[in-house]
Amino acid sequence: MSYNTNRSRAWFIWAIAVIYYLYEYIHRIAPSVMVSDLMRSFQVNAETLGNLSAIYFYVYAVFQVPVGMLADRYGPKRPLLIACIICSLGGLFFSMAHHLYWAQINRGLIGLGSAFGYICCLRLIINWFPKKQFALMCGLVNMVGMIGAVFGENIMSHIIGLLTWRQIIMYLSLCGGFIAILISLFVKDFPISSNKLKPHSDIKLVKKPVLHNLRLIIERPQVWFIGLYVATLYCSFDTLAALWGIPYLKGIYNLSLIQATSIASTIFVGGIFGFVFFGFLTTHTHNKNKIIMVTSAVIVFISAIILSQQPSNITIVQLLFFILGFCAGTLSTATDLLKSQMPHDISGLAIGVINLTLVTIGALSQPLFGYLLQIGHASATTLSAFHVTDFHRAFILMPCLFAVSVICALLTKQVDQTTQP
Repeated sequence: MSYNTNRSRAWFIWAIAVIYYLYEYIHRIAPSVMVSDLMRSFQVNAETLGNLSAIYFYVYAVFQVPVGMLADRYGPKRPLLIACIICSLGGLFFSMAHHLYWAQINRGLIGLGSAFGYICCLRLIINWFPKKQFALMCGLVNMVGMIGAVFGENIMSHIIGLLTWRQIIMYLSLCGGFIAILISLFVKDFPISSNKLKPHSDIKLVKKPVLHNLRLIIERPQVWFIGLYVATLYCSFDTLAALWGIPYLKGIYNLSLIQATSIASTIFVGGIFGFVFFGFLTTHTHNKNKIIMVTSAVIVFISAIILSQQPSNITIVQLLFFILGFCAGTLSTATDLLKSQMPHDISGLAIGVINLTLVTIGALSQPLFGYLLQIGHASATTLSAFHVTDFHRAFILMPCLFAVSVICALLTKQVDQTTQP
């Protein structure tokens, strides 16, 4: 197969995989537009709703290491296909749930299916694209996720008055069946000309035992510094933009759902530009650790301004949210720093460990924000019960998390890829 044909096929396969990532990302952020409806339907308070949304992240986190091992051992196609089916069924059953218990189980199924999306995308990039393009391609994957979040939040906020939240989730889930067909028909683990071992081979792709590889990863302090950097920075998306940002803006500025959604999604818009910009910059610079140090400091500064000054001009708030998302685009830089320190054959497992850290922090921060919000209002099941001071108190969590990212960025060291093991 010619180089041009292989390259075209690589982009086509990448597009299908990234469409699934976009799809599962919409599932991830869907509760942010439905906070009031979900609290009303299941008669729960803010902390319980935070836990319901975060179950996605709990399950997602638990499966990150197994997903990395499966993608390394069997190739990304089969895990991705099974995951797409599970995610779609979980969403379908979630839309039918009338009891909190069943809603939690099916939200967990959505998280299980979604756990495969990002790692399998990156594993396909590693298999199909040149090494030097990894940071840029990683940035593009995250960019597509942000696009899904922006359009998902804004479209759902407009149609939530026309359709119930159950109908929206049901129709969204049905789209997953079509994506599963695309994965089944067109996605391949490796280029035909690749000398990589085929996933059905009896010969192990990873020569060392899994526990040896896992130990190799977790014993490196740099892995945890990068993991905590990524995890705390990503809370701008998972905690603020994907759940509590909209209620925060409605409570602080008395905005409508559509207005609050438009402003909160500005974080995702910033991410769209940030992931591409920093992905490109990472590909063309050697000072990657300086990038993450500067941007994490900027994020702490911006979040402190939002908290302490509480700008009255909503345009300024929107600009600050955009900068938050833009600077969080250095996640692709951090992922590239991680990959440069890991052997090629366990890159999927290493990314899984990082994602485990990322999603665990995200899963804990969502209900923690809800807990801080509901102090003094434990029995409240509607957002109207909360006051400006309640939202102000809960938002303190954000600069505290971002401060951790600054510390981790200062401790992160860059490894020359020529010395990569």
